[in-house]
Amino acid sequence: MLHQNFAYILEKKADLHPVDIALIDGQTWRRYSYLELLERSCRFAQALLDRGLGKGDRICCLTNNSVEYIDAFMASSRLGVTLCPINYRLSVVEMKTIIKDCDPKAILFDAEFSEKVKAIVDEFPGIQTVVSYGNKEFAWASGLETITAEYNGSAPEIVSGSDLPLLMLYTAGSTGRPKGVPLRQSNLLFNALNWIIELGISKNDYTLTVLPLFHIGGHMLWTLPHLIVGAKNLLLKRFDAEKTLQLIEKEKVTNTYLIPAMAKMVVALPEWGKYDLSSVRFVGSGGEAVSDRIKSSFGEIGIPVLNSYGLTETSDGTTTIRPYAGLDKPANCIGKPLTFVDMKIVNHAGEEIKPHEEGEILHRGPSVVSGYWNRPEETAKAFKDGWFFSGDKATRDQDGYVYFLGRKDDMIVTGGENVYPTEVEEVILGHSEVADVAVLGVPDEKWGQTIKAVICFKKGKEVGEKEIFKYLEDKLSGFKKPRIIEIVDQLPKIGSGKLDRTLIRKTYGKQSNAM
Repeated sequence: MLHQNFAYILEKKADLHPVDIALIDGQTWRRYSYLELLERSCRFAQALLDRGLGKGDRICCLTNNSVEYIDAFMASSRLGVTLCPINYRLSVVEMKTIIKDCDPKAILFDAEFSEKVKAIVDEFPGIQTVVSYGNKEFAWASGLETITAEYNGSAPEIVSGSDLPLLMLYTAGSTGRPKGVPLRQSNLLFNALNWIIELGISKNDYTLTVLPLFHIGGHMLWTLPHLIVGAKNLLLKRFDAEKTLQLIEKEKVTNTYLIPAMAKMVVALPEWGKYDLSSVRFVGSGGEAVSDRIKSSFGEIGIPVLNSYGLTETSDGTTTIRPYAGLDKPANCIGKPLTFVDMKIVNHAGEEIKPHEEGEILHRGPSVVSGYWNRPEETAKAFKDGWFFSGDKATRDQDGYVYFLGRKDDMIVTGGENVYPTEVEEVILGHSEVADVAVLGVPDEKWGQTIKAVICFKKGKEVGEKEIFKYLEDKLSGFKKPRIIEIVDQLPKIGSGKLDRTLIRKTYGKQSNAM
């Protein structure tokens, strides 16, 4: 449906509020009106169309939070192209795995990531269009400003169809390998409407986006909801605790979303209380338990912290604490389901649990995707009878509030990034002297969890922690590298010979020998 297309919505905003500010770049302080944003995205769309991109094709992005990324988002929406933003923290090897899977025709990148992109395009000749922006030019890439300058007022026709994938974000699968989650225009729109309704987001609001736009949270919390209502968005290139406070005070921001690791850094600043945050109506948080310290620190200055829950497969949020109810709930309370989402918690028999029983969270609704990209087996396992089986555990009280109990499988959440132990273990086992390894998350005051590797070496081998840290330097992204290594003689196993992860967590789930 045309009316559910984000390019169509942007046209409406540009017509209704042409000179109103849509985006502010937190680095350059350049401000872009809704009309400017429309014109920029139309020029980029025309440039991509003339280079052979169209309905059903894919374009990858390796960018910071920037207006150029929003240009790509809106251009993709107009053309029926699927946008695949890549986490710039990944190693080149990890990026190539994603590129191979999504098979893009084009890539847009910030000049600071040129080395990684060059390594990618040299290996994948199918990437026919390479576009850069930033403070450098490259002989092997076209400059964004150069290829869009020749178009003045041209606008390709909007490719209608709200069921076309607009975004494809990669999340780790049960084996720890990335899998694409194709998000339709309608998925994103209904999730945005959820937030607009539940939080009362209006044209008078002003959000600060610090979550990266290569994550679903960067889009839905709350960049897209604000663009839909014609409000202002301030994009911070990358999160910085002190700059976040400075920007809120300077710009009179009314809301922002901070994962708990970010919020901890903010309230830990020695002089955080000196900033005037009186413009803020609420702060969102989630991804892990929101501590009492975070809630009380903001609460003392009259700012409610709204804990929420969601996944990439559900276009992010499915539950939240509302600004008017549930603020006194425990740290793991994730509120109640949003308007356009059905949620139920079931036991092993598939029956809905009674209050205070534990079970698996299931989701249904227009913001929930229909499956994974080229993963029929995993799709069949997770999407059944109209429901998405999250694998996450929760309970519910007699008033309907949901309490999150644990991440699916053994996933580690560190600084808002999801890391699966098996992926890290596979790399460590590549060391010739390692006999066995178990990777787990241990509590960390700053990051929520930090990664610990418990390693058994082959008999007679004398290998130390420093050698393992050095071995991993160029093999894993920074956030996936263990910060703690514990060397043991053997690891506990269950009868089948698999690692006994429950006993491993109980035995080794404490910090020691932190790097």
